[in-house]
Amino acid sequence: MSTSRNTKLVKIAYHETEPWARLGESRLKEAGIPCLLRSKGVGPGAFGVLSVLPYSLWVRQEDEAAARDVLSGGSSDTLL
Repeated sequence: MSTSRNTKLVKIAYHETEPWARLGESRLKEAGIPCLLRSKGVGPGAFGVLSVLPYSLWVRQEDEAAARDVLSGGSSDTLL
């Protein structure tokens, strides 16, 4: 994600595993919303398996409402 120094990022989601985080990232990118995934905890490579580390998903502050809408899918029974 390309941002200027003045761009504020906000965390919009937290996922226990990388596959769920990647699904959210994919949905945002398909909607044209730039995003950033950050692994939590010890970081990539510590255990050799990235898929079991928790991740947070970040977007620009001005994209927050649209990103939350994309991830919610407008329905309470979606997976994200």
